[in-house]
Amino acid sequence: MLIRLLVLNLVFLSSNAIAQKNPKMTLPKILSNGDVVLGDNIKIALKEFNPEFKILNRSAFSKRSIGITDNHPMAVVADFNSDGYRDIALYGFIKKTKHLVIYVAISNIKSRKFEFKEAYKIQINSDQVSGLNSYLTHTKLKFKSKSRDVFLLENYEPGFMSSVTYYYSFKNKSVLPFVDKLD
Repeated sequence: MLIRLLVLNLVFLSSNAIAQKNPKMTLPKILSNGDVVLGDNIKIALKEFNPEFKILNRSAFSKRSIGITDNHPMAVVADFNSDGYRDIALYGFIKKTKHLVIYVAISNIKSRKFEFKEAYKIQINSDQVSGLNSYLTHTKLKFKSKSRDVFLLENYEPGFMSSVTYYYSFKNKSVLPFVDKLD
């Protein structure tokens, strides 16, 4: 009986060590109140990619930006690399360098990790962000009888609206602005 208990205890401890080395891949989500929920695996990858990055909160955006995006102008959850798992685009700020940036966490199911890619970066003249008229939205683009998830960085000014579409490039393994075709 004692030997059986020791064996069970060893099995439990070794499976627990494996789980810690290879954490559960928690997929990102956005709650109805607009809060962005990142699993520990995404938080770890983001900290390794850029520990200075902070996701913008709703107070950084204009009321119009918040209304257009169903309360979450700072994030888009979609399957950008078409692997069947949710990825996330995050609009954030790096206070130290005064950059607005968009980082995209791409799922890698084989390694059970997320890999971050930088899609957009612009320097601003302030160490605080407020009243932003730019925001992230989601759409799908049709490509060779299949549709692909993409996100848009839209900017609204009274009387004028512009947008840039970004997609995951399989060829370059990066997130790029869409020009005329997807790869």
